[in-house]
Amino acid sequence: MLLLFLMMFVSIGTCRADADTAGSTLTVDQAIDLALKNSHTVKSADLALQAANISDDQAWEGVASALVPDANGQYHGPVDSWNAIYMADYNLESARKNYDSAVESVRFSVYQKYYAVVNALDNNDAQRLANQQAAEKYKIAQLRFDLGLDTRLNVYQSQQQNVSAQSNLAGSTESLDQKYIALMEYIGLPKTDRPALVRELAYTPFKVDNAETKIADIVKDSPGVWLADRSLLLTQQTSGSSGDYYGQLTDINVEKADLTIITTRDAMTQATRNIYYGILSVEESYNNAVAGAKAADEALRVAKLLYEVGMGTKLDVTAAEIAAQSAHQAVDSLSYQHAILVMAFEKPWAYGGASN
Repeated sequence: MLLLFLMMFVSIGTCRADADTAGSTLTVDQAIDLALKNSHTVKSADLALQAANISDDQAWEGVASALVPDANGQYHGPVDSWNAIYMADYNLESARKNYDSAVESVRFSVYQKYYAVVNALDNNDAQRLANQQAAEKYKIAQLRFDLGLDTRLNVYQSQQQNVSAQSNLAGSTESLDQKYIALMEYIGLPKTDRPALVRELAYTPFKVDNAETKIADIVKDSPGVWLADRSLLLTQQTSGSSGDYYGQLTDINVEKADLTIITTRDAMTQATRNIYYGILSVEESYNNAVAGAKAADEALRVAKLLYEVGMGTKLDVTAAEIAAQSAHQAVDSLSYQHAILVMAFEKPWAYGGASN
């Protein structure tokens, strides 16, 4: 009885472990959390931010003795002392912006890699159905030839198509494996892990009251434009430093900073506007794809019904399944593109800085 109890206990534990392994699912948010914890880029940006904080504190401590308050409580001191503080503050703010940008770029990269795997999964399913269809056609062609109802040429052609379908399936499986490895390595999991991904993605149409106003707000908050503005302020704060007695160098640097702001803002505005119109284009395609998927589903339903009553063939059902799967794959792909573009619209600088 004791032996039987131990065997049952081990069996239950093994089944539970297998169930946990088989049922592991990785959401895109979980993948983002893992990537942020393991990203060398984020860690490097965080260290740079810590260093900038320390340098800023040291700069203030270093010039504190040189600053003397006047009767109104305003501190005065050597120009170079203030310049050191201005520069330290600028470096700190820049490091903070760089850290935020690094985090957003990692988030965006995970979205890209995650849905690249999902697309590869959909494509692998499609190739599996195509392989099944080619195998059935080859089997039928061989049977018809054996019965004297078909030619050897048709058998060879069907065989070639079957081999091609097998090759395409193997290629899609290899591509899926590569996409999985890229995702696993990026988020810090063993490259052999194959967790189930959430393939369904809710589609929500993108709405914005005034596109140009929204674009202007996004551009204003972009790190590139912010840094350009901050660089101009730094130039103005440090004007009149030693060696620039007539202010000529300061004037040139201010003009250069102004031009940098204009070119940076224009480039970011155009990039954000392109993403916006890309979203609209995807939404138009998505609506058409949804209608196509509904039609394909109805065609599959009819094909199955005809097969059940003996008025259709298994090949007809398989062809309808392939068409329906392809239609739904198009819908899914567009929903993934839409989600990524909406994310890119909100923070286009992350879109440009993400690693593919």
